Amino acid sequence: MQLLVHQQIVPKAYLEKVGTQGFVEKPVGTGPFKFVLAKTGLEQVDLERFDGFWGGAPDLKPVGPACAPKATFRVIPEASTRVAALLAGEVDIIQEVPPELVATLKATSGLVVKSGPGTRPAWMEMNVNQAPFNDVKVRQALNYAVDKDLIIKKIYNGMAQPLPGALSPLNNFVNTNLKPYAYDKSKALALLAEAGWKPGKDGTLEKGGKPFTFVIDTIEVFRPVAEAIASQFRDIGIDASVRLWEYSVIQGKVLAGERTAYLGDWGDSAFDPVGHIEAKWHSLQKGTALGRGNFSTYANAEVDKLIEQGEVESDTARRKEMYNKVQEILYTEAPAVFLVLPEVVEASSARVQNWEPAADGRVNLHDVCLK
Repeated sequence: MQLLVHQQIVPKAYLEKVGTQGFVEKPVGTGPFKFVLAKTGLEQVDLERFDGFWGGAPDLKPVGPACAPKATFRVIPEASTRVAALLAGEVDIIQEVPPELVATLKATSGLVVKSGPGTRPAWMEMNVNQAPFNDVKVRQALNYAVDKDLIIKKIYNGMAQPLPGALSPLNNFVNTNLKPYAYDKSKALALLAEAGWKPGKDGTLEKGGKPFTFVIDTIEVFRPVAEAIASQFRDIGIDASVRLWEYSVIQGKVLAGERTAYLGDWGDSAFDPVGHIEAKWHSLQKGTALGRGNFSTYANAEVDKLIEQGEVESDTARRKEMYNKVQEILYTEAPAVFLVLPEVVEASSARVQNWEPAADGRVNLHDVCLK
């Protein structure tokens, strides 16, 4: 029931008249703004205030039409380009501010930086059907090999928290008995030794005469994290490197099991496992939503069953039991190196009033004004 608030209401008659594609091209909703124009590829979306807005919930002030007469959303993939656009006054608000630029932006006159709880856990998913990650001891070892506290301090400037497993620490169903994997190089090396990996002549771990080498595929926004953990893996004798992709290109490759490891994130903004856990950790079922983001190719019949039961169970306590068990299994089987939950970090011109970052990444403009 709690997920119903995430559903958008659309006009039935209009949708039936124009069809799905027509609705995508010219949507009609119930919010304080109305659609004007979308440029090719949704690179820019223009909205204007809807003065006939119903007003919103009466106990959530202010009530009535939005403050701003117009709003424009621009898609700017490169973080440095977003920051440059803000500094040049071309945009008023930017999202996903790189942690390394936070101090600079805070020190810049006329700008404001704000942060808040995030809902996009980051991890390195390992292809459990490819060597060397088809060995659970290897996957566990890599979890112990990562110094998450150092990554949080050096890369995220303290604006993140370690991930305790498959769900965000802010999820209402997170298993609080699970604690983040500790940084323990000795334990990592011991597990690797149990899995048959021994130091070779040059210090690189070997098994059966073959070196432990793999590539971490990722996208630009996660490059610093990928390079940091690759360095930490090299510290224990693993030859790890980083390769950058556009997400639109790499997504299909990792979903098809064509890559060894992928570092990325996945939204957990409903604060409920549904919409998140079945996407990442249920086995891929083509033609359905199950496993649509399962980049580790992980498949466990018990996990699948519990996830499916949790989606239809109405008793919260029973759901909690089911999802606790799912998280325990995933923690032990470690299809991913569970990394961090970054905060949402956004910046704006000081002209922007009544604006706060939202945990789910949305930009809520009803109350926003420009002075």
